[in-house]
Amino acid sequence: MLEDRRRGHMGVLAMQLTPSEEKRRPEPTESVKLVIKDMMHMYKVLEPLLCRQQLHTVFERLLATFDVGLLAAYRKVDTSILFTRQCIVADVLYLKQEVSKLHLTLPNGCCPELVAFAKSLNVA
Repeated sequence: MLEDRRRGHMGVLAMQLTPSEEKRRPEPTESVKLVIKDMMHMYKVLEPLLCRQQLHTVFERLLATFDVGLLAAYRKVDTSILFTRQCIVADVLYLKQEVSKLHLTLPNGCCPELVAFAKSLNVA
């Protein structure tokens, strides 16, 4: 369910990563904010229903799916523009920050492939 919503939110990602009159400063995109909002809502729904270990397992798998899906979405975007690269990095930092609030035990960290991609972008 969340994967379908993630795909829907990422449909306009390229447009959100392009500088415009309204967007002159790099910041997290609306797409990633919506993905995180959906994920946080799911967490709040599942938290009282599952034991802590089950919750960790569910979110570890969910974030592994997001790692692949978000990475694929960002790789489709033209990263030749500095603003775009800076927004991608802002998205990934925002994702990591929000996931850290859930206090999950993630053996490989939050979306390791996506994080590695963001780190590879030249934002200087």
